[in-house]
Order: sequence, then C-alpha cells, then structure tokens
Amino acid sequence: MDLSLLAMLLLVGALYAFSYKLERGKTRLALSKSIRMLIGVIPIFLAALAFASLLQTWVSSEIVATYLGGRSGLWAIFIATMLGFIIPGPRYIIYPIATFLLSSGAGIGAVTAVICGQQMLDMPEAAFIEIKLFGLRFSIIRTIISVAAIFLAGLLAELFYR
Repeated sequence: MDLSLLAMLLLVGALYAFSYKLERGKTRLALSKSIRMLIGVIPIFLAALAFASLLQTWVSSEIVATYLGGRSGLWAIFIATMLGFIIPGPRYIIYPIATFLLSSGAGIGAVTAVICGQQMLDMPEAAFIEIKLFGLRFSIIRTIISVAAIFLAGLLAELFYR
C-alpha cells in the first residue's frame, strides 16, 4: 500500500472517530453521504480504467512516443492539449489515461498538457453548460487563454523536469 494512501486513510479515520465523539448523528450522516458518493464515482472511474486499458491494447508505445514523446517538442504538447480538449468527465478519469501515456513514452510536457487540457478545456461540458451560462464570446476567450496557459504549462514541465 502506498504511504500517502495509508496516511490519508489514517487521517480520515481519525477525523471520523473525532467527529463520532462530538456528534454521532452527523458522523453517521457524513458516512452515509460518503458511501453514496463512492457508489456514484465507482462506475465513472471503472469506465476510465477500462478506457485506459483499451488505449493500452490498441495504441502502441511506439505511436505514443512518436507523437507525444519528449523529442516531438511543441507538436507533442499541442496534440496532448487537443486530447485533453476532447476527453470528457470529472478530474479523476484523466489520471489512468495520463499514467498510460507516461509509461508508453509520452514526454512530461505532453502528459502535463493532456491533464491540464482535460481540466481547463473540457469542451463537451463547455458546449452544454458554459456557453449557456456565460455566452459564446466568454467561452471562446476563456478557451483561447486556457490553451495558451496549457501550452505554457507543458513547456515549463519539460523545462523543469529535465
């Protein structure tokens, strides 16, 4: 078991024990909410793991290294930004995909860009929510600024990771 996971579990367990001493009813309610959230998250996370496994089966390490490898430079960061742009879903689904990309030879800048791209761009969500709430002009401006920021993050990751 990972040390950080163990530390988190111990911390959460201690907080629940402390909360239970203070007020049992609220602690039971919190635990019930936690279980419902876990049940809601499991299908999405399993789908992300299945998608990452499918990628590992169908996309060779050579392809990943060629298009997203550290030697691909700016082009790799651009491609990774666009990949992040089209991957929908909550934050945690990108990590199994990013792990696959990194282990298959993608450069750290590209992996940074795909993670940031999925978080900052998420166009499937923007098309349905952001444009309706803030308007098309706002969405276009935010997207342009986000792409520039993601590109810069990828470049900085390459620079500092060396």
